[in-house]
Amino acid sequence: MTTHWTTASVDDFVHRLSFDFITQLAKRLESSPINRTEFAEKLGVSKGRVSQILNNPSNLTLNRAVKYARALGLKASVIAYDDDDPGNKNGPVNSEIFTICWDKAGRPTDFKRAENIALTGETATTETATVMPDRKGFVITRRFARTSERGRIFVSATGTLRTLEAFASTNETQPKSLASGG
Repeated sequence: MTTHWTTASVDDFVHRLSFDFITQLAKRLESSPINRTEFAEKLGVSKGRVSQILNNPSNLTLNRAVKYARALGLKASVIAYDDDDPGNKNGPVNSEIFTICWDKAGRPTDFKRAENIALTGETATTETATVMPDRKGFVITRRFARTSERGRIFVSATGTLRTLEAFASTNETQPKSLASGG
């Protein structure tokens, strides 16, 4: 059985989780009005230290993760989950997967809201995907429409892909405009 590279050691697994977390921060920093200098000021460190943080996540602790996230207006969460992959063939689930699922669920923040989602068994979800060229590759914007007895809820999720082949490898149906080359 082939295993993911993070199976080699706990340090490898931790590095993968840290890198994923730092990538989330870098994306937020890139899209926020806060620049690296302001981020450094909020953390009480130099701009050079911010570069070290973003380029080498190996010293990430829970305290630092929370501090970094808060400085960018984010929250942090640590979860343990069972994905029926005890041999770690697929590695850890990427944070973007959790974000997409959380968005699809209407972004519940407490048990009552989460239970309401679970109780709406008659809920129908439809999804549309739009792929647009971007300076870094292609941006996919997914729009989910969830209809239940309470009405219609819209949730959007956006992700960046470097190539159309990466989009095709996600096992999703390509929009007609892409399939026809338009």
